[in-house]
Amino acid sequence: MNKICGWNASEAKQFFEYLKTNKNQALKAAFNNYALQAGRSANSVRNFYYAAMQSKAAGLCDGFNVNTGRTFSENETEGLITEILQAGKNGESARSVCNRLAGGDLKQATRLQNKYRNTALKNPGLIKALSDKFGVNTGKASAEAGKFDNVIKMPVSSGVLTDNDIKNLFLGLVRLVKRHAAEEVSLNLKRECEFANSTLRNTLIDLRRKDRFLEELKEQNNMLTAKLRQASNDLIKLRSENLEVKLKAEEFAGSKKVNELREFLAGLKQTSENINLSK
Repeated sequence: MNKICGWNASEAKQFFEYLKTNKNQALKAAFNNYALQAGRSANSVRNFYYAAMQSKAAGLCDGFNVNTGRTFSENETEGLITEILQAGKNGESARSVCNRLAGGDLKQATRLQNKYRNTALKNPGLIKALSDKFGVNTGKASAEAGKFDNVIKMPVSSGVLTDNDIKNLFLGLVRLVKRHAAEEVSLNLKRECEFANSTLRNTLIDLRRKDRFLEELKEQNNMLTAKLRQASNDLIKLRSENLEVKLKAEEFAGSKKVNELREFLAGLKQTSENINLSK
């Protein structure tokens, strides 16, 4: 094999062996990864790959089915048309078959459909031969019109909104407004709850402070009450002592007031005892 893009036969073989080993890897990722491994640029790897595919590099490219940059082999073309024709017998459209074969990949589905259309226009004999083989009526190919009966064009947006599009847009706006309103209400409720919690917390702190103040006042009141009782008791004792002194002084004089003073003194003593009992 002559060199292709500066690649010799050994390098080409190693590259395609790498692709076979990593066949589940995306083509672009394979280019980048192999470029790092081989010490080449990704552009060099890509250019060699497509050049090799064009020249069918000594059988190294056989078995590769790449979505972009490579033409279909005869077997691939016949396989695609056969699949479409056989599925058409069951009422499945060419577009549906292409989409199924592409696994939902729109780009690949379009590529398959374009291949089918081009084959119908440029090689109607192949279509007819396969149709006769499987007993399928494909309709007439018209190269002038560029159409084929079983090919359905991929939809192209006209740029005009339909009534259904407008309805969906309106419903989407309604849902958006409702969601925004719900989020705003939720945010307001959250703020109100935070304010209420803060107010309640401050109120409870203030109540605890006032409770402590009341307890302190109660203790001070009890202390003052005890002191007042003690002062009252001391005052009664002083009066009693004072009267006793007067009685002793008047006993010598034989005054009539002695008995009255004694009775008054007994009353003071009884009052003092009552005060002590009430403590």
